[in-house]
Amino acid sequence: LLKTMLSKLLRNLPKSSKRLFKKANIYWCTVLGFAFYCIVINFPVKRLFFQTDHTFEFPQVHVVKKHFNQSESKQLPKTGLLCIIPQLQLDNPEMKHFFKPVKSPFKCAKESNWIIVKDANYFIINENSTRTHGNITCNYMPFWRVSDKKISFGKEIHNFTNGSRLLSDFFSIKCFAEDNATYENIHSAVVPTTEALNRKDKLHDEALGLNVYILGFDSISRMTFMRKMKNMYGYLRNTLKAVILEQYNIVGDGTPQALIPMLTGKTEEELPNTRKRYPKASYVNIYPFIWNEYKNAGYVTLYGEDAAYIGTFTYRMKGFDQQPTDHYMRTFYQVAESRLNKNPKFCCGSEPHHRVHFKYVEDFFTAYPVSKKKFAFQFHSAYSHDDINLIEVADLDMVKHLKFLQDGGFLNNTLLIVMSDHGNRFHKVRETQQGKLEERMPFVSVVLPPWFSKKYPEAMNNLQKNARRLTTPFDIHETLLSVLHFQNPKMGNVENRSISLFDEVPEERVCQQAGIEPHWCACHIGIEQPNNSATAQYIAEAIVSAINNYTEPERQICVKLKLKSLEKLMMYVPDNRVMGYKRALDYDGFVPDLSAKTPTTTLHYTATLRTVPGNGLYEATVRWEKLNNQLWIDLDSISHINAFGSQPQCIIDKDYFMAKWCVCYDQL
Repeated sequence: LLKTMLSKLLRNLPKSSKRLFKKANIYWCTVLGFAFYCIVINFPVKRLFFQTDHTFEFPQVHVVKKHFNQSESKQLPKTGLLCIIPQLQLDNPEMKHFFKPVKSPFKCAKESNWIIVKDANYFIINENSTRTHGNITCNYMPFWRVSDKKISFGKEIHNFTNGSRLLSDFFSIKCFAEDNATYENIHSAVVPTTEALNRKDKLHDEALGLNVYILGFDSISRMTFMRKMKNMYGYLRNTLKAVILEQYNIVGDGTPQALIPMLTGKTEEELPNTRKRYPKASYVNIYPFIWNEYKNAGYVTLYGEDAAYIGTFTYRMKGFDQQPTDHYMRTFYQVAESRLNKNPKFCCGSEPHHRVHFKYVEDFFTAYPVSKKKFAFQFHSAYSHDDINLIEVADLDMVKHLKFLQDGGFLNNTLLIVMSDHGNRFHKVRETQQGKLEERMPFVSVVLPPWFSKKYPEAMNNLQKNARRLTTPFDIHETLLSVLHFQNPKMGNVENRSISLFDEVPEERVCQQAGIEPHWCACHIGIEQPNNSATAQYIAEAIVSAINNYTEPERQICVKLKLKSLEKLMMYVPDNRVMGYKRALDYDGFVPDLSAKTPTTTLHYTATLRTVPGNGLYEATVRWEKLNNQLWIDLDSISHINAFGSQPQCIIDKDYFMAKWCVCYDQL
């Protein structure tokens, strides 16, 4: 175009003027060409448009704790908003190389245990052992819980008679055979207590009268459950007709923030302080645990975790001063962990730990009469907490466990919940985009007796609808309350943080209403932003500054961090259909009117950044309020997503929460 215009102009000029114009034309073309090369060709487009952002105004920064959870649902418009969660892939190319088949690591004794427990509470010497070794005599020593830290061992009983009744749930045994072979181990069983047997049934008329069994796993996302426990997943879905909650979302970081809402209906922050570093902290018995409601209704109760060293309520909390349930497995695993030098890892003689773990619940169901209502919560961490693949070695045994309950008729009167607390938090998979989503979306399934759908069709229909609605641990708690106080199913109130799964969870429910902070909400749509923009750099520096301000009181031992690099910045915004929803066009509410022009006034950003020294990898969610140009940083939304090892050892006993941000001078 430029060449055509110049040609026309030259044709109409005198010869003398043409020569002069051509010289000027050559000069300006050279200048313009060089400018075009510098700006367009040799200057990165991203720098042109983003780094020299003259319209960017630095927002005012506010640093708070738990600000994102303060009744934001009241500010939401009343029109229907949808939680959109992306479909996740089992064979996501970014993740599939993390998941590998594993061989069984167990090196348990090849010879079967000499001692078995019959009918849940009778001591029996294995006949196979007698045939192999001849006459066997055993010294029996029961042990009991004194506190969450102390255990009492009873007097050793020599020549304990074969067929005797056990004196406690847990015992140590030493046996001597005629051929000089010996056997030493610890065992568990469920010995019914007189108090539990005599506890009167106080169920209300509206109670469902179901047993409750919650089988939990640590650090397993819904997708990982499908990858690594294929047989159990298939048995749950196909044989037991489980309802899988596909949009179940965590509400906080780690196991306590998953189990406390589920077992109490509240967050840890809403309950009395139980953190053991505080001298005046309470024991966790002060929490309104759901098993107390069941115990008051006449149920016998059980609670067990198979990793005492990282117990949910003992790792950084004071634990229980009084035994929380009628049967409590922590005591057994404390002794098991202390005997690692006598038994191979994950073994109790010839039995892997997971079988012992499952057998305890099987004994629980068989030791008490069928008429005695039961509440059990077993939580497995030993294999899955530190390894993303190892859990698959227990897959077939898990099926056998559920099959035992099914074939024995126990599930015909039981609400079974198989669940996990969250996805993996520390493995490399966590650094992928889908890995972040999977962390927020653990596995939760609900199994009800076959007769339930016939007697309560609307409740069952609601549960099936809720499989594809936004649900949380708060809803599990409300469901457990519903078992004791069942009411006619209804449409749940979207303003309520807790909604029973027997009621319909509103389709328009969003994270704020469900008590989910933006940092943990899987409903957002992410748009990656350029790392070198003024916005990105400002957010990253503001996050590091917030961390440093928090650690400032301990600056004599904690290094001041510096931003090394911004790895990724994602902007999370509502889907256009959410912002455009105005009302329903038809009577049934099937056809939406998407004509609304609702402006996006609040943006959420998730920044993944590295700091030095220590090479810490952090992820933080911040909120930018555009109307008043304010940037809100919630300290509780900042996660340390790579292992920090011994870096915070100078502060961890004094301030557990500061540990994820502190690099000690003596570790440099």
